[in-house]
Amino acid sequence: MDYFLMAREGWSISVHQFIELLQSRWPLTKVRPASSSDGFRAIDFQFEMANSTIDGSLNSEGSTIIYNGALRDCAEFARWYHSMLPPEAKPLLLFDEGYNRSIELREGTTHEDILHAFKNKPIQ
Repeated sequence: MDYFLMAREGWSISVHQFIELLQSRWPLTKVRPASSSDGFRAIDFQFEMANSTIDGSLNSEGSTIIYNGALRDCAEFARWYHSMLPPEAKPLLLFDEGYNRSIELREGTTHEDILHAFKNKPIQ
């Protein structure tokens, strides 16, 4: 399942800054220009975590990350990214590909809050 991590409207991160953040936390991150011809993705990235490999991309506007992996790893990645961003980018919205489950990431959001939000029954 793909997860989407979206910053507050009007805020974006540069590709260069995003890559620096990723590689400062996960030095073995593989980054490559997006192979998509639709122009939606700027870069694709991949790195190993405890339970899975995270595969993702940063959109061309620098406002949204689309990624997948084990839910525990995806939650950890979302909390890490949230902690790296300035206040004007927050809150971040984390949602699944069908927008059936979502949570706003705020300063007090825990790993368990995210897991709970995505394990509950989908919104009807």
